[in-house]
This record gives sequence, C-alpha cells and structure tokens, in this order.
Amino acid sequence: MDQEQKLEVSDAVYTYKHHCSVGVDVHEVFVKRSRLRVVLSYIGIIFLLANVCQPLLAKESISLGSVWNITFAVLVAKCLQYKPVKRESVVIMPAFGVQLEIHFWRYA
Repeated sequence: MDQEQKLEVSDAVYTYKHHCSVGVDVHEVFVKRSRLRVVLSYIGIIFLLANVCQPLLAKESISLGSVWNITFAVLVAKCLQYKPVKRESVVIMPAFGVQLEIHFWRYA
C-alpha cells in the first residue's frame, strides 16, 4: 500500500506544496522574488548612509538630535531589510520527529 498524495496551491507571492507518502509528510512553501522589496531595501540603506554621513561631512558636532536621528534611521533600515527566503519546508516523520529547513536566494 505505497500511496502518495500531492497538493499544490499558488498565489501571487507564495506557492504551497504538500507531499504525503508512507511515513513521511512534507510541507513546502516557496516565496516568489519581489523586486519592489529589494529596491526598497536598497533605498533604506542609502537613506541610512546619507543620514549618518551628513553630520560628519558637514563637520558639525554630533548633538543629541543627531544621535536620535541616526538611531531612527537604523530602525527604519532594519525594518526595510530584505531577507531573501526562497523556500521553507517542514518534514514530519512520525518515527523520528520534525525537520525544519530554510533556503535563501543567492545574489551574485
């Protein structure tokens, strides 16, 4: 009784695949690349660098306002940080346990 079940659901951002065979249950989520999010991430990094370098290049003394400004810029850049996840999968093996995997996109 080697029976295998497959399910695939897709939308604009994610693709979900489910494979079920004897003793192994695999759930995979594929994330499609978002060019807009990559561009926003780079814009956030550029704004951070401009925010940090502006007081230094203007030869001003760094005041408390500059410190808060730089701290805010770092928080915004962190929120916009792009984490390029390509695929996440969960493999459930009742006899052994659960295996979690995350695969990332590579940028060359």
